[in-house]
Amino acid sequence: MKRLKLGFMSVLLLAVVVVSACSNAAPEKEENGGEKAAETLVNGKMVEPVTMTIAKSVNPNDNSLPEGDTVDNNAFTRLLKEKTNVEFKATLTGAAGDAYNQKLQVAIASDDIPDVMLVTESQLKQLVDSDMLEDLTDVYNKYANDWFREVYKSGNDQALKNATFDGKLMAIPGAVFESDSIQLLWIRKDWLDKLGLEVPKTLEDIEKVAKAFIEKDPDGNGKPDTVGLTGIPGLVGVTHGFDSIFSAFHAYPDFWIKDASGKVVHGSTAPETKQALELLRKWYEGGIIEKEFALRKDPNELVVGGKAGMHFGEWWTPWGFGTQAVKVDPKADWQAYPVPLDKEGTFNGKMVQISPTYAVVKKGYKYPEALMAVLNASATDAEFQNISNSINPGHMPVRLVTDWADAVTRRTANFQQYLGGNTDTSSFDIEATRLLDAIKSYSEKGTADLDSYGPAHSYLVGGGALLQPMNKVRNLYYSQTKTMEAKWTSITKVQNETFLKIIMGSAPLEAFDEYVTQFDKLGGNVIAKEVEEAISK
Repeated sequence: MKRLKLGFMSVLLLAVVVVSACSNAAPEKEENGGEKAAETLVNGKMVEPVTMTIAKSVNPNDNSLPEGDTVDNNAFTRLLKEKTNVEFKATLTGAAGDAYNQKLQVAIASDDIPDVMLVTESQLKQLVDSDMLEDLTDVYNKYANDWFREVYKSGNDQALKNATFDGKLMAIPGAVFESDSIQLLWIRKDWLDKLGLEVPKTLEDIEKVAKAFIEKDPDGNGKPDTVGLTGIPGLVGVTHGFDSIFSAFHAYPDFWIKDASGKVVHGSTAPETKQALELLRKWYEGGIIEKEFALRKDPNELVVGGKAGMHFGEWWTPWGFGTQAVKVDPKADWQAYPVPLDKEGTFNGKMVQISPTYAVVKKGYKYPEALMAVLNASATDAEFQNISNSINPGHMPVRLVTDWADAVTRRTANFQQYLGGNTDTSSFDIEATRLLDAIKSYSEKGTADLDSYGPAHSYLVGGGALLQPMNKVRNLYYSQTKTMEAKWTSITKVQNETFLKIIMGSAPLEAFDEYVTQFDKLGGNVIAKEVEEAISK
């Protein structure tokens, strides 16, 4: 992360001079004779105390706040007041999930929103159309720190483009690691080695390995109690899902894509999706996919209990149930690979939406620059970041997640060069620096240090897999059209039910063709036209 090249005393003196000028001197004169407004934000801090009303979702089951602390008054808000001179008042709160989303939507519809809030892309468009937001172009250009500029640049400024309407920046966009949702194949390498098997690359290889894991007693207990591949009813977009199997056929059920003729279609209706369903149906019938996957409440239990040899999951799965698995069996050697490959030998990885959330300011709020002050401090202040180690970061008053588009692979490369002998950490960001002790401990102790295993194994193994070449597939459209708002829930329900029935054999493969017909009848063809119009603007 780049830093200002000013000494501490220089910064302090500069702040004192500027604040004194703003507080005591008469307003400066513009060249045309008019008065120039005094600066309200100097060196990251509001000159005068500012109150900001916010919307905040609250997890009713979270008990991480110390006794006496609240949504408005906790370690995060107190530090931000010290750093930025901004106080917070949550005027719109609700239990995280549907309850909060409904309250937020009612507030938007009634034009009764707080000064600052986080919204989705669809809500952003609704607010812009209703002329309810401040233009943040000048705020960003003048006050955004190097971190935000570098983060957006790493994603070709796509996040900024998503927040720009008619040349005006109407929100400060969140930005996430694009490969965060890629479903890698996690395999017990110790089982592969025991059975003399190679790491699978193709769909055929995965089937072969799964059969061996089922039939050849890889856990050595003399019982036929191991499974080949886990699954989950959601099928795609979730851990244990089958995204990468679909992708090997160039099928993307939850993405808007262009077909061979250049027409915008929903991936669930493409003929390649039918081909993938045919294979999954065959695998389920043959026991390759665990038979109880649709009924199992917690698919993680097979991994944790040492009964599963393969599962699809994100790079970060060792940070959760993966750590529980090696706690039960420290010899479990879970490795990640970007497979299966398609017929051309390429892994097709589905990229996540680069800007899922946006920080917006209510039109008429007197200090829109206060938002940038808060976001700057939240993203780059080391003291602020350290609080997240003991308190759920969800308690940040304005938690806009921002990271480089290639954040994980950047940090993985940093860690690899460090372990390789290059101990220069000047290029490490706050997160990489914070995790360095865990990386070093893991390199020495492996599964003997479970506290370090989760983050270190995630970065070095999961992140390492993401460093491999791949075809990055992006959804053409992440927002909602007018027809989608009314029809999409019904379409998704039919899709999920049909696909699950096909895989489990309770409906014939031809049910896919019936689904495609239903997709249009339920409004899918209208939605496809709306999406095409939206992305052509």
